[in-house]
Amino acid sequence: MRRHEKLRGAVLGLVGVCALLAVVGCGSSGGGAVTARGNASGAVSPPTSEGSGTLSIAIKFPDRDTVSPQKLPLATNSVNILVEYDGSNVVDVCLKRPDPSGGEETVSTTVDVPAGSNVVAANAYATLDCTGAIIGYATKVVDVVANQTTTVTLTIQPTVVSGTADNTDVSVRPESSYVVKTQWFDVDGNPVVPDNVTWASSNKSIATAAALPAGVDQGKITGVAKGTCKVTATATAQAKGKPLGPLGAGVLPTPKVTIDVTVLAQGAVEIIVE
Repeated sequence: MRRHEKLRGAVLGLVGVCALLAVVGCGSSGGGAVTARGNASGAVSPPTSEGSGTLSIAIKFPDRDTVSPQKLPLATNSVNILVEYDGSNVVDVCLKRPDPSGGEETVSTTVDVPAGSNVVAANAYATLDCTGAIIGYATKVVDVVANQTTTVTLTIQPTVVSGTADNTDVSVRPESSYVVKTQWFDVDGNPVVPDNVTWASSNKSIATAAALPAGVDQGKITGVAKGTCKVTATATAQAKGKPLGPLGAGVLPTPKVTIDVTVLAQGAVEIIVE
């Protein structure tokens, strides 16, 4: 239940990419066991006194000839739909792109869920079987009501999969600093802003590295003593929230940029006046 409440507080808004996933709650009464239909599996919670409802899920895979960014990342070949009710996964569906060559196609399925508050997540993958690195995701709380139909839109948030730095070979002197700027990209090569970039030095006795408050894309490298080391900038995989899913369902990318740092000996000038 604690995990469920945490996810409720991390519902994503519209971020940078067009609407993708239509999730429609078609309420139905009854107290029978809740089942997952279609290509679905996973633990199923018992129905509540409110009965059960139906989620109708439609995913439009974009044509890869389309100008990016739009809707799902163009590299998407499958989308894993997960639904959590009262802290338990009740739906686990992998919807695959029918034509791997990349034409525009829509895939849909219908699953039964308990009536009430359900957390719905969509994780996008470049693979055809919903495995590997998550390249985009969305999470939202959906209130499924018996005998009512509700249309809900989830907006995919692309994950950060690669990065660059304006300088990957930096020279400084002891007690001097150099500011490095980074830029980060999604799977289609579109710029994205991560929530945080962590800076680390391989040898703090040579040089230190720290993020600047001016922005997550900037870091300051400060020389300590003569020598060489490496500074690594690592971006968080997504801008906000956390994809929903069981362990092993997918991994989040951890894109890194490595910077070679040389700390020079402190220079001196001798002036002789005669």
